[in-house]
Parts: sequence; C-alpha cells; structure tokens
Amino acid sequence: MNFLRLRQVVSVTGLSRMTIWRLEQAGEFPRRRQLGPRSVAWLECDVERWMVSHPDLRRGALRSDHCFVSGANVSTAVTRRKNVLAFYY
Repeated sequence: MNFLRLRQVVSVTGLSRMTIWRLEQAGEFPRRRQLGPRSVAWLECDVERWMVSHPDLRRGALRSDHCFVSGANVSTAVTRRKNVLAFYY
C-alpha cells in the first residue's frame, strides 16, 4: 500500500490543490487519509482508480512532466503514470 502526498497527487492528476479539495468535498475524488496530527496522504490505488474512471481529465495529467516522488521511486512513478495514460491512446 503506497501513499501519495499532495504534491504527488497534483503532479499525477494535473489538478490544482483547490480543485482536488473541491472534488473531495463534493465526494467526487478519493478521500485523504490522516497519517498523523498534521500529515495527510491519498492511497495510490484510489487515485489511479479515479484517473482511470475520469478519462475526460487525462489531458490535464499530461501537462506536467515533473514528478515530486523522491529517490528511486521517481522512474517507477513516471512509468506508472505513463502506463495509465497510455491505456487511453
């Protein structure tokens, strides 16, 4: 089970922080999970499932080539994102 922090969710989805918050409040985006008193994250599988179920927003995800995942997971995260998006083309 992998968690995505806000910067990672923004990078992967191409949505702004405010759009993510609004969609989450409307029940149209996966809920964030409380990791600690001042720390939240989203389950990676929930975000990926949401992306697959919202192909109309896939163009937004292609705008950013920057991934905020650190260390060895950078290439893995970018590859996963490309694989999910390539599914539609």
